[in-house]
Amino acid sequence: MFILAELVLKSYKPTKLEPGMWFVQKFQTGTKWEHSEVFVLDKVPQDEQDFINRNGYPVHPYIIGEDDEILAEPEEIGWWDEGEETDEYRDITINDINLIINDFDGEIVIEGEWFGYDDDECQYPEDKFFPTLYADKVVLSFPEYEDEWEEVLTDADVWEYGEIINTTPQSDEKGPFLEHWVKLDEEYYIVLTDPDNQLLHPDTEAVIIPED
Repeated sequence: MFILAELVLKSYKPTKLEPGMWFVQKFQTGTKWEHSEVFVLDKVPQDEQDFINRNGYPVHPYIIGEDDEILAEPEEIGWWDEGEETDEYRDITINDINLIINDFDGEIVIEGEWFGYDDDECQYPEDKFFPTLYADKVVLSFPEYEDEWEEVLTDADVWEYGEIINTTPQSDEKGPFLEHWVKLDEEYYIVLTDPDNQLLHPDTEAVIIPED
């Protein structure tokens, strides 16, 4: 399974610069920093201090979970899961890192399992997430927000924010009630209330009136 986590870049002060180190370059538009880009040092500059003055110290990537727990160290990052497109993992790239930082605000998902124990003497008496390691590296991927944040529009939502177009008195075996046609965001919904306009089903998913 995958859980939501965060990619964090932490700077460190090396004794000397070496090829392969990561640096962050920021691009500014007006008075705001609009974009950050991680790049890899391909060769050691002649003036290391000048390079650091212009680009800052190098950074290491970490995967951070809840309560700032480190789920993956730099050397464990990592494999990349492209989802249903392929069954194989590949090495994560700098392009992936930059997409995570700029398009997902650092949010990422990491593969692993939750384990919990009833034994009070166990090191982890409560549920704890353990990342899955393949060849000593974790598996990462982009988060899928659509599955996590799907909204359901209820009668209460339509009643509060919509516009009543028509009201028709109705009755059934339980007694009289009112059937309202309510317009919201170019859609028409049926909302039922009692004669005093108290919602009968406030938490029920709103019903759209089909077009003729």
